[in-house]
Amino acid sequence: MKYRRLGNTGLMVSEIGFGTIPILQGSVPVLPDYYNLSEDQALDVMTHAFLLGCNLYDTAIVPEYGDAELKLGKFAARIGRNRIVISDKTRFYDGNEMYQAVQTSCENL
Repeated sequence: MKYRRLGNTGLMVSEIGFGTIPILQGSVPVLPDYYNLSEDQALDVMTHAFLLGCNLYDTAIVPEYGDAELKLGKFAARIGRNRIVISDKTRFYDGNEMYQAVQTSCENL
């Protein structure tokens, strides 16, 4: 795996990141029918990517992304939160809604 410096942060991130859409479970309109991983399957897939050198994981809190953020939080706890870089996002909200979304993400992750 190759790594690059992330801006001026000093962090080194894998050139290939892991987007969490494929680890979702449930009825998610953005996914093909064959994506429907249980929590155990999702943790195994993320662990495999980590063992291959991936340390950049991307997720979102928006409702159509279901349980990905929760699964990523459990994965981070499993391997050690300080060993990965997480990028997260949400929809555009007003200030109070954004604050609530960030709080929820922090709890999930």
